Amino acid sequence: MRRLGHGNRGHGGNEVRRAKAGARLMVNISGLATFCVIAVAVGSVQGASGGIADVRPPWWAMPSANGAIEGYASQVSALPGDTVDLKVSVGGGERYRVRVYRLGDRTGRGDDELLACLPSCTGDERGKDQEPPQVDQQTGRIRAPWTTTDRLHLDPSWRSGYLVIQFVVTSGPAAGRAGWTQLIMREPPAGKHSAILVQIPTNTEQAYNRWGGKSSYSTEGGGTPATHVSFDRPYSDSLIGWEYPLIRYLESNGYDVSYQTDFDTHRDPTSLLRHRLIVVNGHDEYWTSTIRDAFETARDAGSNLLFFGANIGYWQVRYEDGGRTMVAYKSIAPDPVTDVRQRTSLFRELGNPECELLGIQHQGGTLRWGQADYRVNAEALTDPWFAGTGFVPGDRVAKVVGIETDTIPGWLQAKGETCIDRPLTTLLRADRGGDSLGDARFVRYTARSGARVASAGTLDLGAAIDDVVQRMRGEPSLVDRRMQRFLKNALEDMLLPAPVKFASARVRNGVITFRIVPTGDRRTVIDVRRASGGLVCRACPSRFSVPGRVGQKYLASTVDVWGRSKQLLIRASLDRSSQIASGRP
Repeated sequence: MRRLGHGNRGHGGNEVRRAKAGARLMVNISGLATFCVIAVAVGSVQGASGGIADVRPPWWAMPSANGAIEGYASQVSALPGDTVDLKVSVGGGERYRVRVYRLGDRTGRGDDELLACLPSCTGDERGKDQEPPQVDQQTGRIRAPWTTTDRLHLDPSWRSGYLVIQFVVTSGPAAGRAGWTQLIMREPPAGKHSAILVQIPTNTEQAYNRWGGKSSYSTEGGGTPATHVSFDRPYSDSLIGWEYPLIRYLESNGYDVSYQTDFDTHRDPTSLLRHRLIVVNGHDEYWTSTIRDAFETARDAGSNLLFFGANIGYWQVRYEDGGRTMVAYKSIAPDPVTDVRQRTSLFRELGNPECELLGIQHQGGTLRWGQADYRVNAEALTDPWFAGTGFVPGDRVAKVVGIETDTIPGWLQAKGETCIDRPLTTLLRADRGGDSLGDARFVRYTARSGARVASAGTLDLGAAIDDVVQRMRGEPSLVDRRMQRFLKNALEDMLLPAPVKFASARVRNGVITFRIVPTGDRRTVIDVRRASGGLVCRACPSRFSVPGRVGQKYLASTVDVWGRSKQLLIRASLDRSSQIASGRP
């Protein structure tokens, strides 16, 4: 393991930032935003928790409003039972309707669920032109100080989910056109918690949001990037294409999953500890130091982490205005704050390289290369995650390595080293000439806590498991059933707690004394059973005794509220040094 310092930042110049912004916006505008420019829109909810029958085309197939209707929500997330203010502006005061969808399908129909309509699914209401945005000339922050037009009540029976709030113009020249915004419905903090938690990257959405003419990147005309961006404004475009496929996969396959935003993790870091697997979905580039700490704490406590994207946890940022403004100077020099936990620059520049968590990291470059294939690492084909996939040496997963990629820094690869002091397994790889030329790696390591940490190394891997984005764009499907099985295997593994570290059973005078070394995960208990059947003890202490004889076999595992770990075989023996423990239980 090597600690990465300032000399290995990968990139940071304005030229690269401009190229990066241009490449990303090309993806969003020519893809998803072709169908819906992000916008939002008041009344009372109509609809039951079971959803509303909807015979319309998918929400994303509605023609773009092109600014005819825009809006945003008063918060990035909410709980069932909460009421969220919507602030909508409609050109010319035309009439409009609000539809609320929950992404993902659990019915088998393949459609997102229509939850509610405002004022009703057949009615509409008169809109109004809201006032122009306020611009802070010093920071570049743009804010839309709009009045509330609708109030959306989240039914207490609704499940946690990614909500799309669609605004449809119903009168005038733009009738039939729509915009939308997002709202994440969280899981209540009390009660049973889901096995999987998916974090949605709203910080990155705002960093790239050009609504009003400013974002955290240089404008198309070469203007200065904003150092402060506001959540109080509509979106100009969306990064949902890197999030939508995995959401659909998890929902359609019935996984026990809930959602929250990166801001939710910031304000309640312990929320990650309520779940067995935390998934970072898509392009979660902007984190606070508190978010970074929360993920490291979760890993060290035994929670499994799946980073299903790339360029994650790259910039350190901070919040102001109760979380409605994100600050990102992107350099130490101009930031007036000197506290290293609050300064806004690259994490690696602040002595906290992201690959020490993810195992890989983004190394920059022009970001103008095309799509590439992921190639199966032949050396890893015996790994359980490849079981039943049908992958053989030389196989590829087509066109899933895209604009931004993560890999092991080249200067470490040249020495045969990595960022971490644990064995790092490369499962998939793309080699395009170097770490800053688009190389990518899908890697996994096991932390000392027993937690498995996996990083996809690319933003576009979701295309191999669900083709919703390709359908949006009218492109051929890239779904690969082998990759779907690979992900299924990965999730099955990561939904389990880590197995016990060590166990022995020693016999003396007809009594077996067990000694078990647990993982240290306080959410688990030890379970010991006879290999022939029958429970020996539940919530076993680390040392206990039962009647028995030499040669008897037992199975020890860790158990949590979501499942049981892989079992460790123990054979009772008189020999003090005798114990059987497989290398990978």
